Amino acid sequence: FKRFTNLTSLNLNGFRNNLNLNKLLYEMSRFPLQQLTSLNITYQLTFPANGLRAFSQKITTLTSLTCSNISSHELNPSDLFLIAECFPLLEELNLSCSSGCKNYTSYVDGVEALSLALIKLRKVNLSRFPINNQSLFHLLNNCRYLEEVIMLWCDEITSLGLVSALRDKPTLRSLSFSFVNHHEMFRTSQLIDSLGRSSFDEICPQTLHWP
Repeated sequence: FKRFTNLTSLNLNGFRNNLNLNKLLYEMSRFPLQQLTSLNITYQLTFPANGLRAFSQKITTLTSLTCSNISSHELNPSDLFLIAECFPLLEELNLSCSSGCKNYTSYVDGVEALSLALIKLRKVNLSRFPINNQSLFHLLNNCRYLEEVIMLWCDEITSLGLVSALRDKPTLRSLSFSFVNHHEMFRTSQLIDSLGRSSFDEICPQTLHWP
């Protein structure tokens, strides 16, 4: 890190010793990595909260954070508040497959905190994340520059919740989604009305049944 101070991206995918990862992130914060914009900590045993907090205090340039597939499914609501507090400049955030919790309401405040703090957010991946209709509404309503949303296998998102959240979202250009509940169905008129307010380049429904 002393030698490569111009690093812009760091991939720690699969660094499975969480104690050492916290220490590594702390040690990294001691170096002048002022051009680092992307950090990937996918496939970790637990969320390295202490390391990320220390990292963010010295490295303030991060615009992309990937922390998907936390293997013990221990991404807690409090971790969302930490991300919101520590990385306000994020434009891309990937939290996919990072929680096995079924108490979806406990994550609503955390998602809202993210949506209010990350004012530059353009792309988010919440596939297999405990997001419900209320959290989705906060996300799409508060993130004014959001362009791309990926929500595959989010079993608490309903068709009506999705349609409601999509209203008055002109910046959204790409939407990928699927329903775990195969009985979910869109009303064509509602979908067209919602999408008519946005300039989509790409829509990728994975499980969509038309009446």
